[in-house]
Amino acid sequence: MRWQEWAENWLYHTSADLWRGTGLDPKSGLSWEALSVHGDPLPDLQRRIRVQFRQSYCFARLAKQKSDPTLLTAAYDLFQTA
Repeated sequence: MRWQEWAENWLYHTSADLWRGTGLDPKSGLSWEALSVHGDPLPDLQRRIRVQFRQSYCFARLAKQKSDPTLLTAAYDLFQTA
């Protein structure tokens, strides 16, 4: 696998799936500020509004690039919650 293919796979699948799943707080619907190196939420960190809109933007861009309506829904939901 070439470097570009590996990076796209990581971005579109591994990273996007992690932040769309574990990266969202099920109680509030907001993004966690950060995840540990093991992919676990770090709930004690204060959440910034900038992070919420950055995640929404990232989901929207990925949705456009990959024609993935589930990412667009995640972007919209996060934007509305923030």
